[in-house]
Parts: sequence; structure tokens; C-alpha cells
Amino acid sequence: TPAIERKIILVKGYQGRSGRCIEVLKALVELKEHLTPFKVIVFGASDEVITYTNETKTLDGIDLEVFSIKQFLVHSKILELMGKALLYIGNSNSDGMPNTLLEAVAQGAFPIQSNPGGASEDVIIDGKNGLLISDCNDITHIKNVIFKALSSKELIFEAFHINQTEIKPKYEIEHIKTQVLKAYNSIID
Repeated sequence: TPAIERKIILVKGYQGRSGRCIEVLKALVELKEHLTPFKVIVFGASDEVITYTNETKTLDGIDLEVFSIKQFLVHSKILELMGKALLYIGNSNSDGMPNTLLEAVAQGAFPIQSNPGGASEDVIIDGKNGLLISDCNDITHIKNVIFKALSSKELIFEAFHINQTEIKPKYEIEHIKTQVLKAYNSIID
């Protein structure tokens, strides 16, 4: 789906030891007036997120659909959602490269991702091909990051172009396979 036609904000639903989905939902509540054209879809929602979305009246007025982690979504369905999403938001206090970030980039969603340990900045150049969340617990900061994306079509279009032509090819299996073999061969030689 072309970026201009996308009307989904896709949120990774983990909460607990490392996930920080509830902070994203609280930030979205503060942006409620800007969300009217969008459907917010939370996937892989942990029990804390399910409880929060069921009991929090401030979410009223947001077109929200939540898929529990217990509702197994096949991988192809998640990729399909990413291919229809304008924004993908992943927020965590755990370092490492999130696979869902790479998948969202490949599917053309504009990535907004937390950056603990600096791993996400290997994929996202903040303000160029996505946006980084510098503090996964700061709701005001998260709100401002999301608002920046929602209010800049130019940023979305530029990011889409960069991600499809420069970033996605770097993570395709054949490219990685070639790089790994080259590295092994350099050790043998």
C-alpha cells in the first residue's frame, strides 16, 4: 500500500520486563485529536496491555484493535499489517536489534523505535529514515516523537524511499549470506 494511503498505526504490544507498550498508548491518548483518520493496532499484547486497554477510559475515542500475545497471529498476518501501516512503533528498555523493526522497514512502515544500547541507530538515522525514542519511559517525549512523524508527510516519504532503496537491501538474506561468507573466507585466507 502506498504510504499516502496508509491509515494504520501499528504498535508492538509487549509490556513488562522489557516492553513499554503502555507508555506508547498513554502518549497516543495525548494525541487523540490527531488520530481520527487512523486505526491503532496493537499486536502481541501482553496481559498488562490487555488489562490496561480494557480498563482505561482515556482510550475511548481512539479506533483501537488489540491482538493478545495469546491470539497467535501468523507471521504473514503481522507482515501484512506492517505493509498497511503508516507508522510502526516499538518501545522497549532492552537492547539488541528488534526483528520487528527490520520487518517494518522492509514492509514500508515508518519506524519509531526505542534505542537502548544503541542497536536501533544501526538501522534508523534519527529524523532521516525513522525516529528514535531516547527514553522509553518518558510519555511526553514519546508523544512528541509520534507527533513529529504524524505532522511531516515529507519525512514519511523520504524515509520510505531511503528504507526501500538503501536499508532494506542491506538486510536481505542473499546480501547477508554474501557478507558472512566473505568474512569467513577472509579468516581462512
